[in-house]
Amino acid sequence: MAWYVFALLDRAPRASMGTGLSAPVRMRDLGGCVAAVERRSDVPPIELGTLQAHHRAVARLWRHTPAVLPVRFGTLLESDELVEAVEGRDEELREAFDLVRKRAQFTWRGSAARRP
Repeated sequence: MAWYVFALLDRAPRASMGTGLSAPVRMRDLGGCVAAVERRSDVPPIELGTLQAHHRAVARLWRHTPAVLPVRFGTLLESDELVEAVEGRDEELREAFDLVRKRAQFTWRGSAARRP
């Protein structure tokens, strides 16, 4: 089963992060960072409730961890893909963590049909 990725963290939070979309949020140590993940077999549906659950999980991480790099909604990776995604990027990640430390950002994008 794959890992649904919520965020990359500069270090693991001390507290439990509860439930993500439908399973416990776990921490995977990747060497230069920690991935906040959930076991999942499929990409979640793009629905308001699922987007809100993803946001709540990232917000909980932010409250308990100094530097959080949110990952795009719907990111589902196998273990080896997760390791490969950060491999050799220690300096880049360190710089990114320094930029976001004790800061929060959430970008919401969407589109709507125009009314005639």
